[in-house]
Amino acid sequence: SPAQAAAGRESEAAGTGVASLDEVLSPLRARARLGAPGKQREIATRRRFAEEPVPRPEISTGCTDSLASNFDSEAVAFSGRCWYDVIGCMNSTALNYNPIANVEGSCVPRVSGCMASSAVNFDDTATTMEGAACTWAIRGCTDPAALTFDPLATEPDPALCTAPVVGCADPLATSYSAAVNLHNSTACIYPVRGCTDSASQNYDPAAEENDGSCVRPGCAFPSAANFAPGTTVSEPDECVWLPHGCSEEPRAANYDPDAQGGGVCFVPGCRDPSAPDFDSSATFDAGCKQVARGCTDAAASNYAPRAEKDDGSCRYGGCKTPTDLAYSAGAHFHDESACRGRGNCTDSGAANFGAAGQACRFGGCTNMSDPAYSPDA
Repeated sequence: SPAQAAAGRESEAAGTGVASLDEVLSPLRARARLGAPGKQREIATRRRFAEEPVPRPEISTGCTDSLASNFDSEAVAFSGRCWYDVIGCMNSTALNYNPIANVEGSCVPRVSGCMASSAVNFDDTATTMEGAACTWAIRGCTDPAALTFDPLATEPDPALCTAPVVGCADPLATSYSAAVNLHNSTACIYPVRGCTDSASQNYDPAAEENDGSCVRPGCAFPSAANFAPGTTVSEPDECVWLPHGCSEEPRAANYDPDAQGGGVCFVPGCRDPSAPDFDSSATFDAGCKQVARGCTDAAASNYAPRAEKDDGSCRYGGCKTPTDLAYSAGAHFHDESACRGRGNCTDSGAANFGAAGQACRFGGCTNMSDPAYSPDA
C-alpha cells in the first residue's frame, strides 16, 4: 500500500542518514493545510537542513612514488611521507660504516696490518694500514769478515760478499795491483824521479823516471857555428860567432864592441814566466833556476817530501762504491778501507734523508786538493 511504501522509504532513509522524499514534502503539505503558521515551520525546516553537513566520499592518501619502500598503489593523493631503503654497514666500528644506512648490509672488520704482499710482515687478513708499518727484506752480505759486510742486511746473499785483498791500489806505483781492494799505502813503491840523461851535469844513475831537471851545458844559439841542439844551459864563451855580431846590447851573449853591427843580439836568460829568475828581455832561453816540483801534500798517496812547488799531481784514494755511506766521487782510485758500508740514509741534514739502501748525499767541495774539501760531499 502507499502507506507501507512510504514507511519502507523512511526506514531506508533512516538507515543511510539521508532525508527521504516524504520528509522533504511533509512540511510543504503542512503549510498548505495550516496557512501562515506553516510558512514559519517551512522556514525552520529549511534552516535545519542548511545547517546539517552533507556527507562527502572518502579519498585514499599515501606515498605515490613507486621507487619508495612505502609506495601505496591504491593511494589517490600524496600524503607527503615517502621513505627509501639505504643498504649499508650500520656497525660504527667497521671499516665500511655508513652513517645514513637504514637497512643492514655487509660489514668489513677493521684489522690493522701490513698490506704490501712483498713485505716480510705481510698480513693477508689486514684491511687497513692505519697504525701499521711494513718491514722490507734487505739483501746483502752478512759475513762480518767480508769487506762488503752489511750490518743492516736481513737476507744473506753470498754473491755480494767480497774477500779483502790488501796491497797498493794506486796505478802510478810500480807495485800497483788491480786485484787489490783494500789499499795499504805502505805497500806502494813509486819510481825514483830525477835526471836520467847520462850526458847531463846532474845525471842521477838511481833515477828511474826523468823529471825534466836535466842540465846540459853548451852553445844554445842557433846562429853560432858550434850550436848544440839539446843544450839546456848556454855558456856564451863556448859559442863561436860569425864575423858579424851584436854591438848594441852589452848583455848579449854575442856582444862585440868591435863588431860592425848588423848582427842579431842574443840576450840569454830565463824565459819561463813561472820561474823565479824569469827575464822578460831575454831573446833566447839560457836555462832557468830549477825548482823541484811534485806533490807537496803529505796526505796524498804520492807525496814527494823533496818537492819545493806543487805541480798538481797529488793523488788521493777513497771509497768509489756508489751505494756506500762514504762514497767519494772525487777519489782518484778506490780505497776499500775508506768505505763504511751501505744502508739507509739517517742523517736529516742530507739531501736524500730517509732513502733506503743509499748513502747520504751532502753538498760541498769535492776537490781533494782544495782547503775546503769535504769527504762527505
